[in-house]
This record gives sequence, C-alpha cells and structure tokens, in this order.
Amino acid sequence: MGTYVVCPKPMTVRWSTYAQSRTAKPVKGMLTGPVTILQWSFVRDDQPARRRPRSKLALAIRDEVRISKRPGSA
Repeated sequence: MGTYVVCPKPMTVRWSTYAQSRTAKPVKGMLTGPVTILQWSFVRDDQPARRRPRSKLALAIRDEVRISKRPGSA
C-alpha cells in the first residue's frame, strides 16, 4: 500500500497575492514543515515508518514553494 500526498493546486499563493496587494512592503511567507505536520497528524497503523509520509509531505511542500516562486505570484 502506498502513501500518497499531493498538492493538486496552490494553497497559499492566492492569500499571498492578496496580502501583497494590500501593502507596498515585502510580504514574508511561511509554510509549516513536514516534521511538524506529521507530528500533529494521525498516521494510520498500516503505514510504514514515519519516514515515508514525511518524505511525501516534503515533496508536496516543495511543490507549493516552487509555485509560489513563479513570476506573478506574490
């Protein structure tokens, strides 16, 4: 059984863009890391060690960061 974590669409870009539109100052973004997310989550008993879900979360967060760095994003 595989562990799937996906980022189907950006979760923070819309809010970051809105926040930036409200000020001329730079807006700092912050994303919660995979270890913190996993510590505050319930991993099913049939899942392998926490290493695999943690890695999958990290990849989804990486996708979010890449999307937020694109031109036109806040």
